[in-house]
Amino acid sequence: MAILISIDFFWIPKHFGGHSGPPWNNMSLSIRWQRNIKTYIAERRDIKCIKFEYDPSTREGFAICRLLTHDPLPNDSLQQGARIEMLDGYNVLAVGKITDSRITNDEESMNASINIEFMMIPAHLGGRRHPIFETMWINFRWQRYPQYLWSIRIMNLEYDQQTHIGYAQQCALIIEEPCTEAWLQPGELLELCEGPNVVAIAKIVDQRVTDR
Repeated sequence: MAILISIDFFWIPKHFGGHSGPPWNNMSLSIRWQRNIKTYIAERRDIKCIKFEYDPSTREGFAICRLLTHDPLPNDSLQQGARIEMLDGYNVLAVGKITDSRITNDEESMNASINIEFMMIPAHLGGRRHPIFETMWINFRWQRYPQYLWSIRIMNLEYDQQTHIGYAQQCALIIEEPCTEAWLQPGELLELCEGPNVVAIAKIVDQRVTDR
């Protein structure tokens, strides 16, 4: 089961805290509701924006998004006209309203978890200015299957600022289409992406054994 929502939105300019570029398909963000803000801050949800239609001349657009968690929401959260904010971290990137919501049978999708090692790409070569952080959602693709772009949530993160090498284990993985178990085996090479930019090179690894 998957919950899809449609959103009309206004994309906030960079100098007011927005993103430096336009939105892109498969962008991972969070949303929160404007009504009863104290209550709805606690009800913030991660989403994957499957499709964007965006007019840079007006900064207005339309998005179809998938909720990445199935935790119950307050009543009327997904009703038509509900006012929302779209966020990256603490920055509000867009304000908008829900225009439609529906529940779909998502038999082909699967949830899994993987362990990865990665190296961040320098910012001047297209990487992030800051390292990835624990619990963030980021897009990824297999190096040998670049046509498939899906989402991973970074969990249990260890990162070395000097070497720019990190390790994350039991990362939540959402696969939108069927794949074989071989794709999830240690040694598979990945790219972590934000929009068109590859921000890290990664590979699937075995879970580390630590002494307690």
